[in-house]
Amino acid sequence: MKEHKSHDIVLLCTSCHVTSNLHDGKLKQKLARMYSAEQTTGKHLHNSDLLKIKSAAKALMQNSSQIPQQRVNELRQLIRDYYGVQDINEAILDLAVNLETRIKNDSFCDHGLKVVQHTIENEGLLEFERMWWQHFLDTMQPAYLPVLWSVDHSHSELINMGLEMKGAFCTHNLPSESVNC
Repeated sequence: MKEHKSHDIVLLCTSCHVTSNLHDGKLKQKLARMYSAEQTTGKHLHNSDLLKIKSAAKALMQNSSQIPQQRVNELRQLIRDYYGVQDINEAILDLAVNLETRIKNDSFCDHGLKVVQHTIENEGLLEFERMWWQHFLDTMQPAYLPVLWSVDHSHSELINMGLEMKGAFCTHNLPSESVNC
């Protein structure tokens, strides 16, 4: 299906490319709602408490002479509380500066994978591809496509080859378990 044939490539000027991306973003949001595949912030989040510890340590290591003493005391106390120590030395500051602040985002769901799974199980990838091409035609209204260009290009060939419309193209690339998010 995705063989990068010349049919799949449409050259756009920079301005039209930006416009097309804006339209595509709207369709992606619509699909996310339709397939309950909302786009999330990412696989990882930053722990704000750990970021404070790390930031405090950086400030103390790099600028302690320029920070008011009261603030230095506050930053040192933050680090002492976190590590459960009375004194802060260079080793503790090094640990704090190198803290891993990223944590796994348990609510993360791979938007694209969820959309593809839903598509395979329902309308099929050929129809999904056709919908995207039709979206391009409707939103961009290109004036110079080749005469034989079609949103159904090569679909009939694939069907005649005996490939089913649903699930025939990328199930081997999907994880064996379903995406449940």
